[in-house]
Amino acid sequence: MALRDPTPLFDSPEFTRSGALFWPDFMSRRRDSVLWDLFGIAPPLLTPPPPQAGTGGAERLELESGQILVDKRRVWKGLKMAEHISSEGRFYFKHFWGDKETFYWGFRAAGLPVAVSPHYIHLVGRIVSPQHPRGTGRLLEAAAPATAVDGAQSRSPQPQLPPDAVLCGQSMLQRDWDGEPAFLHWNGVKASYDSNVDPFVVARTYVARSDAAAADAGVQPAPGPLAAPNVGFVPLGTVQQLHRCVDLPPRGDLELRTWDFSATMPGLNELFHRVRREAYSDDWRTRRPDQQVAPVAPPRIPFQGLSP
Repeated sequence: MALRDPTPLFDSPEFTRSGALFWPDFMSRRRDSVLWDLFGIAPPLLTPPPPQAGTGGAERLELESGQILVDKRRVWKGLKMAEHISSEGRFYFKHFWGDKETFYWGFRAAGLPVAVSPHYIHLVGRIVSPQHPRGTGRLLEAAAPATAVDGAQSRSPQPQLPPDAVLCGQSMLQRDWDGEPAFLHWNGVKASYDSNVDPFVVARTYVARSDAAAADAGVQPAPGPLAAPNVGFVPLGTVQQLHRCVDLPPRGDLELRTWDFSATMPGLNELFHRVRREAYSDDWRTRRPDQQVAPVAPPRIPFQGLSP
């Protein structure tokens, strides 16, 4: 679902330059794929290019096709190539997962730019523990301020998961080029929805790690998740009473940032419950053909910042 009006994206410099906008998925694209040679394409560099290049380094990540913006007149060759790749999925789908990557390979094979949001995807979910099997747990405040990326102390302590709890990530948050939240996909929520439990409670993502913290871990720090090798999520499956859970694993070269997402987007959970209740509580089986359902007018949700 769109968290704000997406139509201004059609007037963005990125869309004007490329004619299409994409958003990244969690996983790095395989650099050893046979498709690079098959299409005669050089794999993206490990060092991300400057943002003005149109990708901001996010081209190293697989695409997430929950939403794309395209000018069909300008990029029709890429769309036709993506259609071809999808129609020959018996071969191509052995080398990547699902139709989402058909757009990347189709556009690159057609010689078109692939403009990808330069912000790594965010995992959103619930806190699950033996005491909170349905995901009603909450974050614990850190005892002391955490160290920020530049080595200085952050303004507020970084919250932590309870010792016996895990994050069941079931949704994906995508951001615009300016860093504002744009789209939220509630993928796994459908498998274990509970009208009495908020599904969008905690957010987690990777950020750049300070040199000192990386040295303590004995690793070379990555400039950020867009330049780190082999990023991705780990499937957790069923955790307590929740299904289709995933999480982002700790890494030495990146910092794993977790915060209270429900506090940064107040009203979102209430809006989601209300819209879903009104959409699914109506008995469509007994509704007359001429009977209309009143549309739900969502209120504007104030955004109070992605990071704690």
